[in-house]
Amino acid sequence: MCAMRSIDGRAIAKTISAEVSSAATQLSFEGITPTLAVVVPTRDESTAWYVRSIERTAARVGVTCRTVRLEDPSGDELARQLDVLSRDDSVHGIICQTPLPNGVTLTQMGEHIDVDKDIDGALADIDDVLKADPKLPEAHGLRGDLLLLKGRPQEAIAAFEALIAERPTDIAAYQSVVTLQIRLNKLDEAQAKIAAMRKALGNHPLAL
Repeated sequence: MCAMRSIDGRAIAKTISAEVSSAATQLSFEGITPTLAVVVPTRDESTAWYVRSIERTAARVGVTCRTVRLEDPSGDELARQLDVLSRDDSVHGIICQTPLPNGVTLTQMGEHIDVDKDIDGALADIDDVLKADPKLPEAHGLRGDLLLLKGRPQEAIAAFEALIAERPTDIAAYQSVVTLQIRLNKLDEAQAKIAAMRKALGNHPLAL
């Protein structure tokens, strides 16, 4: 039987960021500006916060972030915008933020995003891994990070909670949950999670 190997998610994130930055620089030498389009069909303030986070991250690694804001679009209007971006050769990746208009699903909108530009494809891969092994903590952590990038904080919290269930002493997972709960103004839940973290981690300095 193979032993589970511990994975440092933050170290991996730093490595990925460095690799993306290097690739973006190389593309710029070739006259290509790597561009991510983020489609925002909602006025939800928590989503707006995460979009700003995506914009900052993209700028840090040398990727142009094109934010497309739609004011209360219909499903057809949103689909047409995704079709336009999918055909746009200057756009290399697409994220469609949630919440979506009433009656519209991510599956429906996914059909209007070029498969080679669909950032959610990575999330689908993680979901497949979890179907095969629902107790794999690293997959829950990566899923939480991707949902956070997607601007889906409630689902990100659930993913980090699943990670904690499998690895009760994961400090980073507790911190992610508490931070998101505070940003969503769920202060009672954040206090309860801090108490749970202290109970699980004892006198660890980061749990105080």
